[in-house]
Amino acid sequence: MTRSLVRPVFTAGILLALTVSLLPTAPFVSHASAAPLADDSGNWIYLGLVADAAGSPSQWRDEPGFVFPGGSNKPDRIVKIGDRIQLTVPKQIRKTNAQGQRPFERENTNFDTTGEYAVGTILQVLEMGRRPTSKAGDRWQCWVRVGESGSEAKNH
Repeated sequence: MTRSLVRPVFTAGILLALTVSLLPTAPFVSHASAAPLADDSGNWIYLGLVADAAGSPSQWRDEPGFVFPGGSNKPDRIVKIGDRIQLTVPKQIRKTNAQGQRPFERENTNFDTTGEYAVGTILQVLEMGRRPTSKAGDRWQCWVRVGESGSEAKNH
């Protein structure tokens, strides 16, 4: 009789332990840093590949697909927080995922894109993100979190 009770209880305990270990965080533990960001946290877009050179300013290694409104046809500097940019090519919109990972902090999946911004859309840079592409860290992907800038912005 004892053996018939011990096996199911032991099996249930192992299954419970496996289930809890597969969860991102234990259901009874709350971490503020692991909380997902709100939907109004902005949209992320990939601008391009940047190279850092010792003693020189960072440079775009490919066509970033934007200009500074009223500026030259090709940006001669890397964007900063607060800059306004105008898109010259459509840009795919990506969001922070349910685990709070920004697009440059994770691998892309088929479900990452949530729409796109059209050519001519003017956006405000809210945050920058870097994803190193070289071991030395001198080449990196430039990601920016953006918000639409005033009435000049077009809907996506």
